[in-house]
Amino acid sequence: MRMPRTPAVYEEKDHWRIKYEDPSTKSEEWAPNYKTARERHNILVAKVEEDIAAGNMIRMTYGEAKAKYGEDLLLAALGLVEEGDDKFRLIHDATHKVYINNRIRTRDKSPSPMVNDIAAEMAEVEEEEEAYLAIIWDFKSAHRLIQLDERDWGLQACATSDLRGPPPSPGAEIFLNKVGTFGLSTAGYWWGRLGAILIRASHYGLGWALRAWILLFADDGKLLMPLSNF
Repeated sequence: MRMPRTPAVYEEKDHWRIKYEDPSTKSEEWAPNYKTARERHNILVAKVEEDIAAGNMIRMTYGEAKAKYGEDLLLAALGLVEEGDDKFRLIHDATHKVYINNRIRTRDKSPSPMVNDIAAEMAEVEEEEEAYLAIIWDFKSAHRLIQLDERDWGLQACATSDLRGPPPSPGAEIFLNKVGTFGLSTAGYWWGRLGAILIRASHYGLGWALRAWILLFADDGKLLMPLSNF
């Protein structure tokens, strides 16, 4: 998939970590979930049900989805990554077996604030020698804010059942993501575009009178504003 370029904003990307797979390379139509998900099946089911309730996923039978999407129905492996006490992140592996990420090339670099950016920010703060207001925040489930064209839902399909062995039966229950999914390279790219728009809009909205440092790293934001602005 050839992604768009935005040369007025981003430098061109010319290196990708994932090996490219030509569309002619046959991908597998389904992949079994990882051990981390199979051993925590109750947690996996609960997370999927939360997404359905939030309108982020839909439930279909394998037969219905196959009739609608044909070769564009790919069931990727799911995994659960532990992030803390009883807190898990659901991972959709769109790279192995299904080869979706392997056929995508994002062409814009999506830079994040690095040490030199923080150093420049802090140097200016120290020079001004005044009190600052600091606010940090997190965009919850940022990837899930990106809406997908319904024609692409089949490429982000998954199942909570154990798919080790024979193919799913026509009546097997599967789930299709309607929004960006953690594990798809396009989700991170489009969230980066949306996040950048929000940060630039904040600068325009605040104007010079309420000027501030606003940095965004993935889905974490930081604002520093002189209290004298108020």
